[in-house]
Amino acid sequence: MYKRTIRTGISILLAAAMMCGTVQAAPAEETQGLESTAVVSEYEGTAAEEVMPETEDTQEEAAASLDETDVDSKDVQANARDTEDQPEADDDVVPVDEAEKSTTVEDSSQTKEESDENTAAAAEMLAQETEQDSSFVNAYRDLTIQVERGEGIEAYRSENLPTSYSSVDLGYVTPIKNQSVFGTCWAFAWLAAAESGMLRRGGMKAYDLSELQLAYGAYHTPETPRKGLEGDSLTVSTDDFLNIGGNNLLTTFISAAWIGAVDEEANSEVAWSEADSSYVLPEEYYYNHNAVVLENAYWMMMKDTDTIKKAIMDYGAVASGMYYKVSYMNYKNGVYCYYNHDTKSTNHAVTIVGWDDNFSKENFATEAPGDGAWLMKNSYGTYSGNDGYLWVSYYDQAMSNTNAFVVIMEDTHEDNIYQYDGSAYPFSNCSSNYAANVFTADGKETLKSVAFAANWENVNYNIEIYRGVKDVPTSGMKVYEQSGYETYAGYHKIVLDQDIPLTEGEKFAIVVHLESGSSIAYVLADRTANGGWFKCVSHSEAGQSFTSSDKEKWTDQSAGGSYNCRIKAFTDTKSSESTEVPMTSMTLDQTSLSLKVGKSRQLKVQYTPSNTTDSLDVAWNSSNEKVATVDAGGNVRACGAGTAVITCTGSRFSAKCTVTVTKSSLEDAEADSWIYPYAFYYTGADLTPEPYVSYGGVQLTKDVDYRLSYTNNRFPGTATVLITGIGNYEGIRDLNFWIYKALLTESMVSLQETSVTYDGTAKRPVVTVSGLQEGTDYEVQYSNNVNVGTASVTVTGRGNYQGQVTKTFQIVAGTSLYDDVPDIPGWRYDAIKYVTDYGIMNGISGTRNFAPDDPLTRAMFATMIYRMEGSPKASYSTKFPDVPNGNYFSVPIIWANKVGIINGHSNTGLFGTYENITREDMVVIMYRYCKYRGIATNGRADLSSFPDAGQVSGYAKEAVQWAVANGIINGRSNTGMLDPKGNASRVETAAVIQRFMNHIR
Repeated sequence: MYKRTIRTGISILLAAAMMCGTVQAAPAEETQGLESTAVVSEYEGTAAEEVMPETEDTQEEAAASLDETDVDSKDVQANARDTEDQPEADDDVVPVDEAEKSTTVEDSSQTKEESDENTAAAAEMLAQETEQDSSFVNAYRDLTIQVERGEGIEAYRSENLPTSYSSVDLGYVTPIKNQSVFGTCWAFAWLAAAESGMLRRGGMKAYDLSELQLAYGAYHTPETPRKGLEGDSLTVSTDDFLNIGGNNLLTTFISAAWIGAVDEEANSEVAWSEADSSYVLPEEYYYNHNAVVLENAYWMMMKDTDTIKKAIMDYGAVASGMYYKVSYMNYKNGVYCYYNHDTKSTNHAVTIVGWDDNFSKENFATEAPGDGAWLMKNSYGTYSGNDGYLWVSYYDQAMSNTNAFVVIMEDTHEDNIYQYDGSAYPFSNCSSNYAANVFTADGKETLKSVAFAANWENVNYNIEIYRGVKDVPTSGMKVYEQSGYETYAGYHKIVLDQDIPLTEGEKFAIVVHLESGSSIAYVLADRTANGGWFKCVSHSEAGQSFTSSDKEKWTDQSAGGSYNCRIKAFTDTKSSESTEVPMTSMTLDQTSLSLKVGKSRQLKVQYTPSNTTDSLDVAWNSSNEKVATVDAGGNVRACGAGTAVITCTGSRFSAKCTVTVTKSSLEDAEADSWIYPYAFYYTGADLTPEPYVSYGGVQLTKDVDYRLSYTNNRFPGTATVLITGIGNYEGIRDLNFWIYKALLTESMVSLQETSVTYDGTAKRPVVTVSGLQEGTDYEVQYSNNVNVGTASVTVTGRGNYQGQVTKTFQIVAGTSLYDDVPDIPGWRYDAIKYVTDYGIMNGISGTRNFAPDDPLTRAMFATMIYRMEGSPKASYSTKFPDVPNGNYFSVPIIWANKVGIINGHSNTGLFGTYENITREDMVVIMYRYCKYRGIATNGRADLSSFPDAGQVSGYAKEAVQWAVANGIINGRSNTGMLDPKGNASRVETAAVIQRFMNHIR
């Protein structure tokens, strides 16, 4: 029963241009941090003019974020086809043309010659189309939402379904269309599913709905947006709206806003023949020419095979997605079929209109894991595939991992729609299980239906309607409640069993609560979000959308400016002949009320009859606001002990409630108090931290509502504050806080002396601890305090103090040379004494210090060589700008330069007077001095044993070899390095001069 005819006159070029192509992964950050239970996969495709060759890497990249889920072979039935199980066509269904409808013609009449001819033609077409794969245009954007599975959902058992089914054969499918060269498959698939749904339900004509109006209306905002949608938009990354592509998750909310659908037959201005990237939709076609509007849209997963089959039987078709690539197509046994075995991303939207469990797995280009295929309606014209249809394997990787959509549209609907969710982002939930929208009626109207969207299957809903709302959704009168059950996730319009009258200017609220089995379910939210190739902007204003976990405390989510609940209301406008229903009475739910100070209670207004058409606006007042206040929503707050009368006044009646207020006890559960911080350090004075005290969530005032007293609040330990009620409060509460021992700090401890002279006895410089007494608040211990070196003193807290502070002091030896040179034999002392005795070096001018560890400058070293020579006379004329006349080093530098011992810096012309001298420059000067004096400079050491020998400058190498060979310098004792570029300290220089003078003498 497979189609045997092939169109041999197909245009290969047109077919390739129409198809959908490669996708490229969008940045992951575009979708992170959004509040949602959905698993999102987004891929940004190429625009029509930016053709991107397809590679296997591209496919793998596009599929990376989707779960690998195959249809279980046990779910695909391979039983023989039982045509008796197929339902009969409804009598009132308008059949489509037989030439377009038939997809299953008996193959037995085909001759061998016809079969051979058709097979050859098919092979030639596939080969030619495969060559065009690299030029495919991406049209179906890869967005997938994982539908939340509710508890207890009844799966459709495969044995209750026929093994094959075709909505085409039953007349539920409109003619094949051709999207031409544009990337609008998403619009064609969506509207094709809607058209089939209307034919399946019966009572409506076979509409030809406008894909052009849908594609344009989706991505453009009219000059005059529908009320409630001001500031909302869905924009894309290019002006070429016909080639940017789309996704039917987004289309759900585009259609739900009543943007279309328009009948092409009655409106030629939106016919597909007008399609062009420069097309501009006339303003009136956004809303005013709708032939049908969206009633419901059901979301499901294609991998739930039996659920999809039942949906096709119930609604005629489902829209879905696939990865379209001609090389996956095959022609066998007289039909075209398709199996993509490795790419999970989607790039093309199609409509599923039937199935065959017995379609052989061997028919596909690559054998599928099992038998079975979907009958897919394409939008490439009747010259594509099997007269526009194609068999797609149940196991197709892209199709089995994406969503399917049932689209239910009706050609009769209410007069008005109230809504705030004009953006299309599908992946965000409201933050609590109660969601509500507050609307304002434009006139005298009747509320007929409400709608909500949720990504949950098997959801139980409860809808409450409130009239006369003042602020939060429940601040009005609840006039109606209705519960029900929805099998599928998606967009649901609920027809109310009772009409609700509304008056002009009246605020009314729709409160929706969802549950799925024992789990909480959430209404979807409209929020601003960036999806990569598209951007959704949601504009909201305070007082529009609310969420709550208990219907008591509501959060105004819309106050942030970009958040609305996906809840809508639908009304009919009352005619002037409409019957008025006057109010006969108005009462309060309480005529007397007892409250404690600080407590609140909302009074509810009750009207008779509940369907009155009178205004429900009321005014509230209190006879004594010192006792009780009341706001516009009837919320009474107890302020002080006594009695007050609350009056509610309406257009015809008034009602009263007597409120008796008594003192509140601070010992009640509603009272709360705490101290922060709750721990303090001992200060020696009483500590009196003031606690936070509240009742019923309202902060109380010290010395008006309560007074404080303290015990044990000075010394370390547990302290207590007593809170005693006064005025409108009574009772006592106590809170503990903690006092810790005070910490000793560095700044509190000081030493009278930090340096003492060694004399062989223990040294104990006086310790002072600010404000404390030794023995009571602290104790002192000394260590290492006898011999020369660093000694320490440790102060340890006691009593009300804790912690330790350690200070150090120096024990130094006496000296006959300098105050800072200990009179201790050793190389340091010997070198300093040597250069001092020979008059080569002196101490620091104006002090008794030698400063042994300070660096030596070039000027100082020149002076030392000059003194070794006996301080010869020299002219005071200097050529170095940084060597002024009259300083102690001026003549030494002039002399040393004239005799060739020291030069300045050739690159600057300066001497470098105050620069620290390096070890290699010091050696070079001594070497030149020997040359000047005619002293032999024999000996050259091998420097290779020093790790840093390579750092010796070229001009200094010979001098360094000489100095090492003659023991004038050695490597540094702690590193073994020559350190030629390092600086020499005064004591190190003294030691080198000592060795140098011993060498030359």
